[in-house]
Amino acid sequence: PPDAEWHFRDGDFVDIWSGPRRAWLTAKVVQMRSAGSEAAAGARLVTVTYRDASGLRVYEEVGPERLRRPARKVCSDGTSCKLRQQTSHLFWYVHPFESDYLDTCERCGNTPMEPSLRQLFEWVDSDGSGRITRWELEAALPLLSRIVGEAATISEDAWMRLGEDGSGTVGFREFAQWAGPRLGLPLDGEVSREASESSLTTVPCAGSGSMEEAQVSQAAEEVERTKDNCCCGILGCPCKQYELALGDSDSWTATCTCGHKRSAHTISINEPDAFQLESRYPSHWISLPSRDMSTQMVRLGQSEQNSFQVLFQETYRDIWTRDRKKNQSAPFTLPRGYRVLRGFRCESPHSWCRYQARREQMLEIIQDGGAFELYEDVLSNDVWHAVGICDGDQVLSHKCNEWYLFFGTSIKSAENICTKGFKRGAPIGNTGSLYGKGAYFAESITKADEHAKPNEAGECAIVFCRVLGGRVLYTDAAEPDPENLVHSCINGPYDCVLGDREKNKGTFREFVLFDADRILPEFVVHYTREMPASEDTEAPEGSSECVVA
Repeated sequence: PPDAEWHFRDGDFVDIWSGPRRAWLTAKVVQMRSAGSEAAAGARLVTVTYRDASGLRVYEEVGPERLRRPARKVCSDGTSCKLRQQTSHLFWYVHPFESDYLDTCERCGNTPMEPSLRQLFEWVDSDGSGRITRWELEAALPLLSRIVGEAATISEDAWMRLGEDGSGTVGFREFAQWAGPRLGLPLDGEVSREASESSLTTVPCAGSGSMEEAQVSQAAEEVERTKDNCCCGILGCPCKQYELALGDSDSWTATCTCGHKRSAHTISINEPDAFQLESRYPSHWISLPSRDMSTQMVRLGQSEQNSFQVLFQETYRDIWTRDRKKNQSAPFTLPRGYRVLRGFRCESPHSWCRYQARREQMLEIIQDGGAFELYEDVLSNDVWHAVGICDGDQVLSHKCNEWYLFFGTSIKSAENICTKGFKRGAPIGNTGSLYGKGAYFAESITKADEHAKPNEAGECAIVFCRVLGGRVLYTDAAEPDPENLVHSCINGPYDCVLGDREKNKGTFREFVLFDADRILPEFVVHYTREMPASEDTEAPEGSSECVVA
């Protein structure tokens, strides 16, 4: 029954009863039915907002019989809670991956746990056995659909590939190998948080003046170096050593026991052979590689910043897609341009070694007769070379489809990508799912900006990366099969997906990679959006009429 002595205001949190789910949910009050800024629980109808089972935010008007004082708290055991199957426990506590978890954390002042493959596995493993049954996985499909952003299914063939040991259950390793490139979650949330607390060493450009303060936590860097020793580059895969699967021949497309092909694996940079690459660090690097392989961020000079301004202008397109609606606050107005604020060059011996090892591996495949179909009409690539600041170390190998491409993100995530690489640092789940949960790159700044997240000052960031496309799986299908595309890249003969929405929708091409070692984050650029002075009515997706010149 409602508590007549309980008063609340707009913006307060309340608990509401959800009939379909037969549970209390945390919601936020957004509007009262009658005038006044305060109400008693039994006095009026109120409009509240909360997330439904699919993760979408909905608004609903509720009466006093469905309202109560906020009671649910955040369970300290998180996804490993052994009591989450008990109704009485769920009455009082909320857990990660529940739809109102973030709202409850905000109300209680808790820092939400960052979702990871480890936490998701623990949550799906409802009986805490350490193994997931098919029943448990199918019961979690609504949750997986919310993470992916579209309906998730598990086919008979997919389940057979997951549970190849014949036990009828799946352990964490098999789950991570399957879910990593499909859901876009990092391996371990604890690692992500440690990395997010670390910052970067900043070095000024030559002749730019005084040295900026060093901002790196050496302890956090050491944690990352010792934990980032995975042998397999596939996003989310925890494999640490290449082992040929039983009955397979040892070719480049041979399968490791982790379920991914041999060419997705590389040597650990902690092995002595990897340091032979040290003499081949780029000659234009200002910072010398240190013994601890720490990352340095070198501030770009004005001439290099001007080059990026030209790059932004020449790759701008007055077109937008539905991704802008997902990531930009209304009204969804297309910027009329972008202004470069500052830029940094990422000098990471760790990333450079892994990238060069993979590059030499690909060149060896070509030398053995594995020629690729070449894609040399990449806009960002052409403009970057036209501005004329590339030296010998930045010359790309076109015969293995090596490109310069944009990756849109936030300033904080850009820092994490530089310190940890794409396997642990990139918010892959936020960039797209049409072609599978990989790392989505663009040849146009406009497309990359659709995934950029501005900070409180309105500043966005892109990471300008060297990418090894290798053998390209081209598709211009309006509704591609993401499961088939992912499987063809992580287990089959292909290395990346080129989704051509420019051809079938008149928008953009996207380049999707699932192997983090094929990506070298080389520059980070901070910029602001230059919005039109007046905002016209929205134009259809793909139209150039949505921008005011």
